[in-house]
Amino acid sequence: MQNGKIFKSGLKFHVVSNDAEEMREQSAFWSYEHKQYNRGTFTGAITAFHTNRLQVSYIRRSNGIFLRGGLPPKTTIITYHFTNPGKIIYRGKALSESQVMALNHTEELEYHSLYPSTSLTVAVDTELLNERSISICGVAFSSLRNQERITMKPGYYTKQACNLLSLLQSCFNESRLSTEKAEEVFENAILETVLFGVQHPEKVNRSPGRLTVAKKAEEYIRRNLKDPVTINKLCDVVGTTERTLHLGFKERFGMSPCAYMQLMRLNGAFQELNTTKPKNRVSEIAIDWGFNHFGRFAKQYKRMFGELPSETGQMTHSRNEGELSPNSSLK
Repeated sequence: MQNGKIFKSGLKFHVVSNDAEEMREQSAFWSYEHKQYNRGTFTGAITAFHTNRLQVSYIRRSNGIFLRGGLPPKTTIITYHFTNPGKIIYRGKALSESQVMALNHTEELEYHSLYPSTSLTVAVDTELLNERSISICGVAFSSLRNQERITMKPGYYTKQACNLLSLLQSCFNESRLSTEKAEEVFENAILETVLFGVQHPEKVNRSPGRLTVAKKAEEYIRRNLKDPVTINKLCDVVGTTERTLHLGFKERFGMSPCAYMQLMRLNGAFQELNTTKPKNRVSEIAIDWGFNHFGRFAKQYKRMFGELPSETGQMTHSRNEGELSPNSSLK
């Protein structure tokens, strides 16, 4: 067994914040972008525990979100959703009630939820995961995946997720795992909990069709987010009809192309206002992001983020971070 170190052994933290960007920054070893998907002031929390080769994190978010980015290097991630999995859209297709998202570090994280979400993610050294998978399931973990998901046996999903949360809580409330052997016992307990419930996948052939069209159009939008982009232009760029484009966006992102562009621009303005120098006026930033009607912009902005553009960056964000004492509990 390899003793490579991916994470910082013993690192643990519990962060509560109403700043989505702060939540992203506290996601140790990850590199992703976060966009708010629906209205209201954001609140969230992360609790995480690490060994050298494994990270377990429990995350709660009050708003719908869109996440895209990279995973910790040399890892595979396995994510359980305590929210109804059917409300989680991964690469344009909803997770079924028995499916768990399973990606390796070479694959891009891309999923969204239109609703508040609670999830538990295990990020583990891929080599270690394959060793345990061969021992328990008889095949490498990669053979258990189907379209970057694994399917759990009937009745296992909720039980496994709760068992993983209990393991996280028990270790988090310890001062630390004092020996390498104790870490190995914890890692094995986590991986056995995951692997014992996995069902071998069936071969599925699926045409990419309009989901691929939506992905290509979305990439164009992101490259030209501050420029005027019409539906006709998008159709020309990706070579499709307006109907196919619209249906593809609804399937992949849960909204129309126009709604998606407005959402990304509002998030862009929010992030810039959150970090801008005082000399940069709200009106200049609004124009820069394609909002020429300031009253309408302010109304849409407040509806989305729960505050006026002029208030962003001035509001005090509640924050509670740092290591918990051994007597602390997760809530």
